[in-house]
Amino acid sequence: MVEDAARAFAEGALDVAREIAREVAPGVTESGEVLDGRPQLVLRQLSSRAHMLVLGRRGLGGVRGLLLGSVSTDVSAHADCPVVVVPEAPRTSGPVVVGVDGSRVSAAAIEEAFAQASIIGVPLIAVHTYNGYPGIADVDRLEQGRRQLADEAHESLGSQLAGCLGDYPDVAVENVVTMENPAEQVIASAADAQLIVLGSRGRGGFRGLLLGSTSQAVLHVAHCPVMIVPG
Repeated sequence: MVEDAARAFAEGALDVAREIAREVAPGVTESGEVLDGRPQLVLRQLSSRAHMLVLGRRGLGGVRGLLLGSVSTDVSAHADCPVVVVPEAPRTSGPVVVGVDGSRVSAAAIEEAFAQASIIGVPLIAVHTYNGYPGIADVDRLEQGRRQLADEAHESLGSQLAGCLGDYPDVAVENVVTMENPAEQVIASAADAQLIVLGSRGRGGFRGLLLGSTSQAVLHVAHCPVMIVPG
């Protein structure tokens, strides 16, 4: 029967996953279970009692050329815990990059990014863009206005990082402040990174839109794992 074949395939995949887990992390206790139901809904339910979910960027049903699978997209938007989306050949070296925009969700992402950088023992690159600040169109051609916006952006970034700088003195931090597009700047700053950390929805997010445009854009094109942190 089709159901029997599907379960047998799932159990085989689970056996492979457990074998890989034992190989790469022999000190970690692993267990496995085959659950019935739509993957998106099952993983959403699991996220309410999980510390973290880890997904591949594109699954078995993925359309060729569509880099982010529907399950990864859905779970990243709705999970109650951080979700890490991993590309086919993830990097294992380089810094952690975090996107900072002043939102409450961004604050949670900053804390998680510092924790990950401390655990891995790598520097952190904090990216803050200010192309969306009110009034920028009026001062774009005025050098004084540009300097004022840049100074305010640097000050804002410093205040947002201050608490974690004290909590994680072992983490070296590089600040990147620019007027560039947020997603493009995060990707550029993560050229050699092994992890990107973003909030699920940023400062400009619409109520009800659970996965912000920056997070979506980065998820689709990043060459390293991307962690999406809910608020």
